[in-house]
Amino acid sequence: MRRCSERLPVNSACAAGENDLQKVRRGAAWAVGLILCGLMSSVWAGGFALQIDDVSGLDEPWPLIAGLPFPEGELHDSAQIRIIDANGAVLPAQVDVAATWRDGSIRWALAGFTASPQGAYRVEFGAESSAARPASVSQISGASGSALQIEQRDDGVLLINTGAASYEFLPDRLLPERAHMDGAMVLADSGDGAYLVDNQGRVARVAGKAAQVTTQILKQGPARAVVRREGWYVTADGKRHARCIAWFYFAAGSPSLRVTHSLIFTEDTNTLWVRDYGLEFRSPKAPSDVVFALSGANPSAEDLKSMRPVEVGQLFKTTPDAHEVFMLQDVFPHFLEREARGMVGRGYRFSNEPSGSDSVAHGSPPYKPLKEVPAVGDWADASWEDHGLTVVMPWLAQRFPKEIAFGRDGARVAFWSGRSGRELDFRAATLVDEYWQRWADYSPEGRTALAAAPSNAQGAARTHDVWLLPHSAEDDQPAIAQRAKAASQPPLVLADPVWLTATKAIGWPMHPKDLARFPEEEAVLSAFWDQLIDRYEGLRRTGFIAWGDPPHIRHSKSEFFRVSGQVEYGLRRHVWGLYARSGERRYFDYGTRFNQFSGDWSLVHEDVGDKFSGGMTKTRVFSEFWDRPLYWGDSSALAPTGGNTGHDIVNWLLEYYLTGDEHAFELTRLHGDAFKAHWAQEARSRPYYDGIFMILRVLATLYAREWDETFGAMARELADYVIDLDSPNGINDEIRYGSLYKDDRNLISLYYYYQETGDERAREAFLRGVDYEYRFNRVKEAFSGQSYASFLFAVAYRWTEDPNYLRVLNTLVDDHRRWRGVATIYTQMNPTMGLPTALGVLAEAKGPATALRVLAEARSSATRYPVLRQFGVPESSKILFRKPADDAVQMRIHLRLVDDLEEGAAIATVFMPYSAGGGGSAVDSLELQSEAMFGTRYEDRRDLRRRFVSLTLPRHEPAGLYELEFPGAEYVDVLDTDAPEISVYAPEGYRMQGSDAIEYFRV
Repeated sequence: MRRCSERLPVNSACAAGENDLQKVRRGAAWAVGLILCGLMSSVWAGGFALQIDDVSGLDEPWPLIAGLPFPEGELHDSAQIRIIDANGAVLPAQVDVAATWRDGSIRWALAGFTASPQGAYRVEFGAESSAARPASVSQISGASGSALQIEQRDDGVLLINTGAASYEFLPDRLLPERAHMDGAMVLADSGDGAYLVDNQGRVARVAGKAAQVTTQILKQGPARAVVRREGWYVTADGKRHARCIAWFYFAAGSPSLRVTHSLIFTEDTNTLWVRDYGLEFRSPKAPSDVVFALSGANPSAEDLKSMRPVEVGQLFKTTPDAHEVFMLQDVFPHFLEREARGMVGRGYRFSNEPSGSDSVAHGSPPYKPLKEVPAVGDWADASWEDHGLTVVMPWLAQRFPKEIAFGRDGARVAFWSGRSGRELDFRAATLVDEYWQRWADYSPEGRTALAAAPSNAQGAARTHDVWLLPHSAEDDQPAIAQRAKAASQPPLVLADPVWLTATKAIGWPMHPKDLARFPEEEAVLSAFWDQLIDRYEGLRRTGFIAWGDPPHIRHSKSEFFRVSGQVEYGLRRHVWGLYARSGERRYFDYGTRFNQFSGDWSLVHEDVGDKFSGGMTKTRVFSEFWDRPLYWGDSSALAPTGGNTGHDIVNWLLEYYLTGDEHAFELTRLHGDAFKAHWAQEARSRPYYDGIFMILRVLATLYAREWDETFGAMARELADYVIDLDSPNGINDEIRYGSLYKDDRNLISLYYYYQETGDERAREAFLRGVDYEYRFNRVKEAFSGQSYASFLFAVAYRWTEDPNYLRVLNTLVDDHRRWRGVATIYTQMNPTMGLPTALGVLAEAKGPATALRVLAEARSSATRYPVLRQFGVPESSKILFRKPADDAVQMRIHLRLVDDLEEGAAIATVFMPYSAGGGGSAVDSLELQSEAMFGTRYEDRRDLRRRFVSLTLPRHEPAGLYELEFPGAEYVDVLDTDAPEISVYAPEGYRMQGSDAIEYFRV
């Protein structure tokens, strides 16, 4: 269920109109209502609505976090921000500044408050907003107790009281040792519950002096707290097996605890791997009853798609005894496998060993199945006489093998379930047999070679979320189920997309989702995404290893999809733009899962071997990277050469700014620390980086994150190297592959660098590069591979108001609208990023009527790019145009000379008044200037037969029709002209060429 604030003016502006933010705030009179979520939304000075997407139906206090964007210069004090409900009451909320603009004003703030997901809420800001802010969280409707309190005692014990529950952490144990709610003891002796069983049966725990547990309080205030704890998994004899980081989230007035857990593989995974690992949450005694959420008995294939949560179709109730009762997802459809196997069972936790033992025998544990189903749900609930406890693991089935269990010692979640009988073994031979299975037969190098590939996941990580939801013993099952669904599919709180996009806080311009003015374009964007994900579903990247892998497709064996490294060509960034402009959950779901996947596998988390902490993983042999989904690589670098594409960190930052996820933010710190440690050394490799502009983009983002001048200096140093204002397109031709290689990508990075640093050299180079693309007709089609054309020309038009750029943009948008192609990851730049930006240009400044008119004109000959194209008849075709009286006619033309003409040949023209019978005399008054395309030193990227020609027919020439031809030109593109009429003419037997929108006038 998605709803917006109902306390809004009827005539509110619901689609971004004026380019100026203040005009957006005024709610200009011209604006038509864009229906968002079935209700009107608005933006005005000092406030904006919060949009909530909730699928749980929960109508009670729940921890909510909203990312609040503000325009540059608007607000400097977070105390001047407040949240109000539909009745105008101010809610107790904690507002933390997450990012600032260069001038120190607030760019992003995070508001945490406990309230019903069914409510309507609004943000107000300004000097008057700091008044009447409640200090007590007890004022929240339905909440109990006072503001959240944290106490760190001298003995190292950490106490957190949310007002609804209290949690106690010991200094040498990772998990909370005890927890209480309403007099009931929920957890007891639970602190050492982070466990890992290795391939030799040894148990390691994050507990004791050797574990070196450390604590950081990341957020501390009256409404919410986030605690980060880190330590080592150590065996009874003190041997370190792995490292772990956990983030604990608390909200005032809520008894819930969210835990984000990252396991970091610090040992060589060819010699030490994992049989079972997870978290134990011990209770004083065994529960009396346990309820497991399961799928229906016969879910459809659609219900078992990897991008859809498992819907609960039945509940299974049982009673624990001396054994554990458990809910296990053993197998889920993955790669080419389509088997789905889940169950509820009863048995010892480990083979021949009682629960809680730290001596684990090898072999699959015996158990008795109680209920078999295709898939299990995300949660289970246990009852005690004085309380209950729901345990939630989002996307449990899709990330198999996993389980939730309850026994005499309480609850346990297994991130890798040893009960599956398989081991978490990263050796390629094991992955072939137990994970890739049939797909390995169709991999590019074949099953045998793939199984022999070296593989060591040392330095990688894997991250999971778990929720603990203590509740009253009297709570009914529907309420328990609603809370569990709210934990597994969280209510999404988003600033009104109209406001959000207008602030530009996200980092690039875009138009909010606008079905009122751009229904066809929005339909294409939505269909493109659906098709991209459908292709992803064709080869299901689920399971512990590949969950979150992007939908990269290579076509050597297209029917089985060629899976490889983390190739996503910028989709990691663009999906957050799609979410921000629409609030649609499908974009959020994809973005969060990819962020965890890429953070775990593409970043190195420990200095090990040839990998350094914070570096991007890569593979020394580039072809092996393309052919093998061994995401953890064999080495690392600051730039993803031979490893990951789409090098970026803003995806993690945007998740943090929009949701408050601390794990995502820490990933940017990890990568930033690597730059500080290795920048000087890696600088020697710059000439070998084909993604050098992506490094510039990352450095600019790191700089803007906290305005750390260390990153600012790095960014400027790299900008000095890649920007060349003496180059025709503003880019240094000494970079790898030259200045014309992937120049769209390079220009987009210059834009981001300029936005964060204000370096005018980057703006000038950007405009020079766009102009070069325009003049030599190198504008990539809307759906050509890796095209940023829509974005580039939208930005260039905003900066220059050059009407020719608007014509290019109109043509590209029209191409988008008529798209009937196939969605691939290679062509996702324009539809997922460029199209929303282009729509903003079409919609801005003059209101909805103008936006519709511009769209209509985009589909007419007057606004097409190029104005006219003639090719195929170089010796006899002509361009015809009309010259008005007493006015000059100007044209700018792109030529491509025939291949057998020598490079550097002069431009030949034939120009004369039109004569129906032919035989007219040439006119020598034509003024013509010609420029050859840049001669990059990379011969495979140069095309010196391209020419840019500017010509003028002086005003003193008589009015009438004129004909123009360029002997030796393979094709002629009229880029722009002020001639009132223009067409091509060819003798009978030749086909007239041009845009299908051109209407040729008769001669």
